[in-house]
Amino acid sequence: MLRRSRQGHGNIMLCEVPPTVLRALQVTQLHRQFQIHDSEAAALAAMGAGTKPAQDAAATGAQILCLHYSLDMLAYLRTLLNSAGYDALTTVSVADAAMFLKTGKAKLILLGASLETVHGSSVKERFKGLAPAVPVHILTAEFCAQEPSEAGPQLLEQIRGMIA
Repeated sequence: MLRRSRQGHGNIMLCEVPPTVLRALQVTQLHRQFQIHDSEAAALAAMGAGTKPAQDAAATGAQILCLHYSLDMLAYLRTLLNSAGYDALTTVSVADAAMFLKTGKAKLILLGASLETVHGSSVKERFKGLAPAVPVHILTAEFCAQEPSEAGPQLLEQIRGMIA
């Protein structure tokens, strides 16, 4: 259906994707084929815009691994990063994040502050052991409390500085 839609210069967007379905799409890498939105309103707004958001010239598809407990925050990060031209991989699982890191493609890790330590061990140190050259950026509680319109551009600027 997606191929036929695109052949006719259309597209298929997904919205309000249940976490289990989103996980299946991520594991199979099919999430890269769709624009995924948190709500129907967001999907309609994106469709009404008529074009994909401009990509960050520095992004060039760089893979960014995002680990956070909040599915809403992961959806926000995925949308923000993908629209800027990055390849966002998102998960709530430390084990899954470690598996993604082993592929050797991640250029940056965004780590929720609540996940800095899990079961008494440092997640940041674990990731540094798996991928020493990959910077880890902690998403603080202050970042999560900011207005998305302010937090997003600031985060993208920080990312540019970390993976340039």
